Amino acid sequence: MHKNKKINKLTQQLSRLLKADDVQMKRSELKVLVKPFRKLLKEFRKILKINDQQQAELEETHQKLRNAYRELERYKNDLEVQVKDEIKKRKVQENLIFQQSKFAALGEMVDAIAHQWSQPLNSIGIHVQKLAYDYQDNNIDRPYIDNLIQNVNRQQRHMTDTLGTFRRFLSPSREIERFDLNTFIDEVLILLKDSLVQRQVMVIFKPTEPILIEGTKSELQHVLINLINNASEAYKDKKEKKKIITLTMKEKRTFVQINVKDRAGGIDEAIIHDIFKPYTSSKQHGNSGIGLYMSQKIIQKHGGDIEVSNVDEGARFTIKLHKRI
Repeated sequence: MHKNKKINKLTQQLSRLLKADDVQMKRSELKVLVKPFRKLLKEFRKILKINDQQQAELEETHQKLRNAYRELERYKNDLEVQVKDEIKKRKVQENLIFQQSKFAALGEMVDAIAHQWSQPLNSIGIHVQKLAYDYQDNNIDRPYIDNLIQNVNRQQRHMTDTLGTFRRFLSPSREIERFDLNTFIDEVLILLKDSLVQRQVMVIFKPTEPILIEGTKSELQHVLINLINNASEAYKDKKEKKKIITLTMKEKRTFVQINVKDRAGGIDEAIIHDIFKPYTSSKQHGNSGIGLYMSQKIIQKHGGDIEVSNVDEGARFTIKLHKRI
């Protein structure tokens, strides 16, 4: 602002001087004006020099910003490619783990079918042997045949019902359905009945009033079967006289809670926080490292959560599921 006033003042003086007629006066006043003009010119040159430096610095800064932006774009593109590759690898790994879990479950189910069928097949075999002896002794009459047919049909119905239960589990519908948790748990216990008897493990479950939830029933059954099998396996080589697994349910306003609890010594505190990670193995709790990982994935897919804690000299798994998906 101060320099502008100087320029205006000198310009006005120069304008008056040019309009004047006296040449001698023009010369004398010009001499007076030359020094301020030179000083002003010098200041202008200094300002121009500073402006040139600032312009160069500004251009250099712009160039650095452009380079940084290009580098950032390159890094962003590389990161996107890495993320896509990692997601693809993760999906392949999860699919592999799912297939391994599926085959493991299939093997367990085939073994369970064999156990479920062994008793009725043995019973039918005994009836056949008895039939041969009774035929030799002439003890066969119409009531005898009727009783034999009734017994064989009863065993055959048991085998058919068992096979139907397993078929529904192994060939499941992927659709969301609404079902009662009491019936859901009863069906799981039917599937595991003989294997639990063989391991001398008793499951305590007291049915409640109907509790309806929504979900993919067969997938959730797979989770409960895995938890019960793990708890049952945890009693292996244990000296407890009573090998008990307790199933309880709690109904809240918007969700339900299912607890699976044993008294088999619990899970090692060193790995309990990693128990749901793939390939984390718990010898104390019969976990192969795949089943619990897939169980967590299934529960999370249903919008729920699964937790584990050591309580009362055992482990307790808690499943929380929303009533509606």
